[in-house]
Amino acid sequence: MHAEEEAAALNLYRGMRGAHPRRRQVLKAMDLADRSCLSQLVRDINSVNVLISDAPESIEFQRRRWPRLLGIAPETLAGGLDFHPRQPDAESWAAKAARPAEEEESPTLRFRWEVIESPKALGSQWLVALHPGQARYDSEMGLQLGEPWRSPPELDYVEKAPLPRYTYRCESWLEHARKVAAAMRAMHAANRCGAERAARLSGFSSELIRELLELSATLHDVGKLQPRWQEAVWRWQSDLDLRLGLGGRTREFLAHADFDPARDWKLQRDSRYRRPNHAVEGALAVLPSLADFLRQRFPQEARQPVLAAFFGAIAHHHGARVVKPTSFEIAADAAAVLGQALNSDCISLTLTDAVRSPQLLELMERPPGMRLRFAQDDRAWPLFALLCRRLRLADQTGTRWGSGSGRRPSPQDAPE
Repeated sequence: MHAEEEAAALNLYRGMRGAHPRRRQVLKAMDLADRSCLSQLVRDINSVNVLISDAPESIEFQRRRWPRLLGIAPETLAGGLDFHPRQPDAESWAAKAARPAEEEESPTLRFRWEVIESPKALGSQWLVALHPGQARYDSEMGLQLGEPWRSPPELDYVEKAPLPRYTYRCESWLEHARKVAAAMRAMHAANRCGAERAARLSGFSSELIRELLELSATLHDVGKLQPRWQEAVWRWQSDLDLRLGLGGRTREFLAHADFDPARDWKLQRDSRYRRPNHAVEGALAVLPSLADFLRQRFPQEARQPVLAAFFGAIAHHHGARVVKPTSFEIAADAAAVLGQALNSDCISLTLTDAVRSPQLLELMERPPGMRLRFAQDDRAWPLFALLCRRLRLADQTGTRWGSGSGRRPSPQDAPE
C-alpha cells in the first residue's frame, strides 16, 4: 500500500516505547521550560501566523476583536529577515514570538513577547510579530520582507477571534467533580477500543483502567481545595455579585466562578483575583493515599506504572507544560466534600499537602516527568496517554455542562 520511503517514515511513529527517540522528545518538551524543545515535534506544521508591529505588547487580543493575521511559511520568513542587523540605525529586533502566560486555567488570552534570536526558531512558533523596520504589507504585492514600512497603518481587526469563547458559571467543586465523572462514564462506549489497547500495552485489566479513568475525573481538581485558591475565587465571585447587585451565596468550595469574556476580560487581569496553580498540587495531594490503596491490590512493580500514569494525567490535565509547584496546603475541611464526590465503598482517600508531608516537598523538586520514574516505565506511558487525553475531554465536557451548554448528563451517566 505504501512505497518503501513512506513505510520507513511511518515506522518512525510505531512502537513509541522505551528509549524511542520520539518518546524522549515528548518527555523533554513536557519537562523543560525551554519551549524550543517543541520545534522538532511541530516541524511538519508549515505555517506561522504573522502580524507587523513595533509594539506587540500593546495589542489586545480580545474575544470579540482580533488582529488580522497572515499565514506565512517559516522558511520564507527565515530567508527574508535580518536577525543580526549591522547598520547603526537598524532596529534591535526583527521578530518576536508570542508565548502564553504560564497560567493553568484562564478564560482570557495573555502573551509574553520574546525576541527571536535565530531563524531556526521560527518553525516552532504559532504567532510572530515582525518589526516594521524589516517588513511591510501591500494589498497587491502581499508581505514584503526586507522592505521597511516607515508609516504602517493601524492594525486591521476582525470581529471574531480564531479561538473558542469560554463562559463560566459559578459552580461548586462537588458539582463540577460529579459532572466530569459523568462525562467520563458517557465516553466509555465510544472509546472502548482505545481503552482495550491501553490495557494490552500496559498489562492491566480493562476494569482497572475504567476505574482509574473515573477516579481521575473525580479527583482532577483536588488542587482547587487549597485555601488560597478558594480565597481568590470567592473574592472574584463576591465582587462580581456586588457589581451586578446579586444577593449573597452559600459559602462552599468552588470549582469555577461566573465569567463572561465580553464583560469581564479586563477585570480578569487584576492581580487580586489571581489564583494559584492547582494541577500538579492536586496530583501530589492524592498521591500518598492512592499509593496506600494500590498497595492492597498490587505488588510494587505493578503499582509504580499506575501511580506514574495517574499522577501525570492530573498534573498535565490543563496542558503538556506544567508550572513547577510551590509549597501548598489543602483545606482542613476538604475531606467531607471529597467523600461526597467519591461516593463509593471501593476506595477511601485522604488528602496530603506539602505543609504536613516533607516527602512531598522532596518529590516536588524533581523534574515533572521523572517524579515517578515516568520516563523509564514502558507500562506507564500508554496508560498515561489514555488517562490524560480522556481526562482533558471529560473536563471540557463537564465544564460545558456546568456553563449551560452541550448535552446534559443522562440518568445512566449521573453518579449513583
